Amino acid sequence: MMPETTAMSPEAERLLELALKLSREERGEFVDQLIVSLDGYRLSDEQEAEIARRIREIDEGKAEAIPWEEARRRIMEP
Repeated sequence: MMPETTAMSPEAERLLELALKLSREERGEFVDQLIVSLDGYRLSDEQEAEIARRIREIDEGKAEAIPWEEARRRIMEP
């Protein structure tokens, strides 16, 4: 299932469709490179370590991921 997108060109939609077929690791690297291309932004070592820790906790069953829609709802609640 494709995530809902807004204001994307057909080319961007197609690119997203292809990107979603990549492995988890490839998608992570793809996203990282896109973020860097915006402003030359790179995650700090601490941010990278925190992300790795959270992924490890999910992989080990110590934490559970929630769908973006649920996370967004929680974020937007007053």
